[in-house]
Parts: sequence; structure tokens; C-alpha cells
Amino acid sequence: MSILLTRLLRQAEQKLTAGDEAEAETLCSQALEGASVLCNTALVAEAAALLNRIPWVDQQVRGAAVLALHNKAVSMQRTPVDVL
Repeated sequence: MSILLTRLLRQAEQKLTAGDEAEAETLCSQALEGASVLCNTALVAEAAALLNRIPWVDQQVRGAAVLALHNKAVSMQRTPVDVL
């Protein structure tokens, strides 16, 4: 699965280079969501770095990817975040 997500990131980078920012954002967001599910921190970091370079086009797509990452991080906490 990580290989497919890595390919998705490469495609996103190619789309960004070609000027297709909307498609790049969608592909990169999908890769970020998938990497979050897999707990692949290296891939999460790479996807987040690429997403940071892509201009905001679709807030809903980007927001869903960031929310998936947030939810995964929260689910891995030993104590609830709001208790702190």
C-alpha cells in the first residue's frame, strides 16, 4: 500500500510541476490520508511537505486529509487530549 501512496505523491508532484494545482492537491491529500491510516510517518511527512508547497485550491479536500491525520494522532493518545 505504501508503494501506491508513494506513486500518488510522485503523480501529485508531477501535476504541480505541470501547473495543475487542483489535481496535485487532490492526489497529495489522498496520499496524506492513506499514510495517516497506515501510520507511515515518513510518508505523512513527505505528503505534508508537498501539500505545503501546493497553493490552496479546494479547502474541503485539504481539510479532510488534515482531519484524518488529526484523528489518527488523537486516537493514538493514551489520555484524552481535552483532559490535559
